[in-house]
Amino acid sequence: MSNQNMSSEKEAKSMQENIKKAGGLFYQYRPCRRDAETIYDIENIRHGVVYAQTPLNMNDPFDSMVGFSAEKVYSECIAMLVDAMSTDEITKALVSTLLQQRAFGKMAELILSIKELKQYLYQKQTIMHQRNISLSNFIKSNAKVLSSKVPNHLRKSVLGQSLYAFMLLVANLGDVEISEENILEILKMDEMLDKLHNAAIEMRDSKYIPEIRKFLSKITVSCFSASGWNNQLMWSHYANSYAGFCVEYDFSKLKDFIGFIYPVNYTKDRPTISIKDAGLGGFSLEDGGKIINCDVDIMNIISYMLCKNTCWDYEKEWRIINVGEENTPIFINLPCVKSITLGLNMDKLCKKLITEVCAEKSIDCYELVINAENYDLERKLIDLEALIDDMDEEAAYIQLLSQQIIKTSESMNIHMSLVTDSIQKEVFDTSAFLSSLEEILDMLSNAYFVKRSLNRAGKIAGDELLSKPVPSGIATTVNMLNASVTSLSMLADTLGKNMVGLILSGKINYQEGLKASSHIGNMKELVEKINLYDWNPEFLENSKNIEEVISHYDLLIDEGNDPIYDADELKTYMDKWDGQRFIDAMGLSNDKNVLEIGVGTGRLAIQVAPLCYHFTGVDISPKTVEKAKFNLSQFENVTILCDDFLRVDFEEKQFDVIYSSLTFMHISDKLSAIKKVSEILKTDGVFVVSIDKNQNETIDYGTRTITVYPDTPENIQLYVEAIGLIVENIFETELANVFVIKKKVC
Repeated sequence: MSNQNMSSEKEAKSMQENIKKAGGLFYQYRPCRRDAETIYDIENIRHGVVYAQTPLNMNDPFDSMVGFSAEKVYSECIAMLVDAMSTDEITKALVSTLLQQRAFGKMAELILSIKELKQYLYQKQTIMHQRNISLSNFIKSNAKVLSSKVPNHLRKSVLGQSLYAFMLLVANLGDVEISEENILEILKMDEMLDKLHNAAIEMRDSKYIPEIRKFLSKITVSCFSASGWNNQLMWSHYANSYAGFCVEYDFSKLKDFIGFIYPVNYTKDRPTISIKDAGLGGFSLEDGGKIINCDVDIMNIISYMLCKNTCWDYEKEWRIINVGEENTPIFINLPCVKSITLGLNMDKLCKKLITEVCAEKSIDCYELVINAENYDLERKLIDLEALIDDMDEEAAYIQLLSQQIIKTSESMNIHMSLVTDSIQKEVFDTSAFLSSLEEILDMLSNAYFVKRSLNRAGKIAGDELLSKPVPSGIATTVNMLNASVTSLSMLADTLGKNMVGLILSGKINYQEGLKASSHIGNMKELVEKINLYDWNPEFLENSKNIEEVISHYDLLIDEGNDPIYDADELKTYMDKWDGQRFIDAMGLSNDKNVLEIGVGTGRLAIQVAPLCYHFTGVDISPKTVEKAKFNLSQFENVTILCDDFLRVDFEEKQFDVIYSSLTFMHISDKLSAIKKVSEILKTDGVFVVSIDKNQNETIDYGTRTITVYPDTPENIQLYVEAIGLIVENIFETELANVFVIKKKVC
């Protein structure tokens, strides 16, 4: 900041004093809908930050965009070029005027003015009885008198600034007709003038304008209002017609530098930037037309960006301005939220989210109230501890949002199919592509709101939720959401990598590419916001169910049940969930390490162990594990573990084959289970899993009933693909759907 007239300390002190004079309290009015923007706002408040973006991305064409005058820029370019010429000042003055008039299409006016100047000079020479000397000597001898008596309209014309130079030009022309061609011929600069003209255009178009845009792309702006929480126009214009909210920040509590903080200057006259402000200090004609750079005047540019039309003065706007990397929005640390005021027409679900954040962060939360006697707005403090959550209302929200996700997913699949078909026909369907991206954003937004509602439902249920296993419907919804978010996150990464190729190949134009890239960026940010918000831990662990499962299978052993010793009829019945085809699908050989999830007493293991290098079985029932160790003791290549599969610390890529039958119905978080399988499965390894066709949420054993977590083939396939595994085959047995899944090289 070498061009600054004051030290950074003085500038910081001045900003603090201005903030204090303004009252220290600043406001952001935000719209509120069930969309990505609202999610960003809520999460930003939770994390104590505000978003700042480059002015080049703002919607208002005037807002934060530095004023630009083509004539001013061209004149400055010409001045730099002419100043670099190795010639006398009179010639420089002539060249400068000629270049400007040619550039602005005013040569005809210039020629007319020169002719009038010639007539004036001859008249003066006659009146002053000096026709006996040359016109050139007459001008040189009487320059001051001639300049002072020149007609006003000529003095005010383009000749005014270079009047003496044009007088001498008239003298040099003599009786030659005054025209553009003759003037250039006399000056012997026709070719040079063309070069200078082209150089000025080149400087303006390839240097000045790009430099300005480049610098603006490094600036980020975040806007606030000093007008209070009760500005009715702000509620209407920025808070979605009173359906949004207003965040109150206490800047007096700021301790660290967060940027240049200044009020906006409201003016009728729009300021325009100069070349030197942009860092272009001159032009060297002798050095191959090299631009001479100078320091960018940051404070000047910032002052330009703080100007707005007077029609906006009701906003009482202040701005935080920072300079950073090109086209890189930033998050400014601003953890000093004093209060949030909710609008009159706010969506109930959004309102719940805001009050939830206020309670979490100890922020005063108000509700807007219309004064019954006048046009004033009032607000009343909400007692966050007294708020009563409604389980039925939450359930209705979850159902509604889930239905919207399904509906949007169906529409997205249709659009993605259109895109795929268009690629095959070599006519890319840009409209369908952009629609699918917008639908993905909608799905992710709804996923966020479902997650918040489910967690809130868990909070409402409280001890009731802790006293019994997580309902299967909730567990399924959690798994589905996690799978969808993971899958969409991978899709966003893939699309992001392919965007440059789509633009370069001409399948999508530049503007559409920018829009698509913006959507993809929002997708990634939404995924991040969703993942940062943790699930209620009770939804992700089935500890109560685990106790129930352990108790059930221990009792089976106590009751003398062991499938290895079943009669042939019972063995045939158990094969209805797996059988020989299930074992064949593993592709066993004596060099493979195999893991069985839910080994039981060893019904399948006793057939698999002899066919592999090493066999590992894991089961959660201690009595069942003891029975399995006994039944498989004849094999030296067998290890049996008593633990929950999700908790065992296996090595990465440890197994060639993993399989499971009649076990996944006991796992509520199937996505996490499949993800773990993927982590410990070797590349090109196979995972064979049998999924019970029975969709009942309980199994009645006569003396006891246990809870299970059934799932559909469609959901299992979604989980598998979300993790990045490949379903190679699906086949049916009488009572199950068997998935043969491979792990390929990424």
